[in-house]
Amino acid sequence: MKTPYLIQRGKAKHNRVAAKSESLNDFIKFDYMGSSEFEYGSLPKSFHKMVDSFRSIVKNKTAISDNTIHYICLKKDEEEFLNHLDKLVKSEYMTKEYTDMEKLHKKGNFDFDAEFWWDIENQWIASTNEVLVLNFMSRLENS
Repeated sequence: MKTPYLIQRGKAKHNRVAAKSESLNDFIKFDYMGSSEFEYGSLPKSFHKMVDSFRSIVKNKTAISDNTIHYICLKKDEEEFLNHLDKLVKSEYMTKEYTDMEKLHKKGNFDFDAEFWWDIENQWIASTNEVLVLNFMSRLENS
C-alpha cells in the first residue's frame, strides 16, 4: 500500500439505503478537488479495481476519539490502512488536497467539510456515516 496522497472527499446526499438502481453520484456528493489527478476517470478506475477485488474486501469500523469510522479496504491491507488512517487524522501526511480528517481526532461535534474519504490509489474508503459505506459496498457487490 502506498502512502495516502490522493484522497477524494465527499458527503452523503441522503441517509437512507440506496436503491440498487442508484449510482454513486446519486448518494454521494463528491467535493471538487481542484487537481487533475482526480479527474479523467480516476474515480471509476479506482472503483473498478475495488469491484475486481470485492471478495477480498472487508467492511469494519474503528473509533477515533468520539467518532466511529466505518471503512472498506482489502483484508490484507487492513492493519496498514488503520495505521495510515491514524496518521492522516493526526495530519502526519501531506496529501495532494485538504482532507478535513484532522477534525476526527478532536472530541466533540464538529461541522465537517467531508464525512467520506476515498483513497483512489489504495482503494479504501472511510466515513463517519455507516449508511454511506453500506451503500458503497452494495454498489461494489452489484457492479
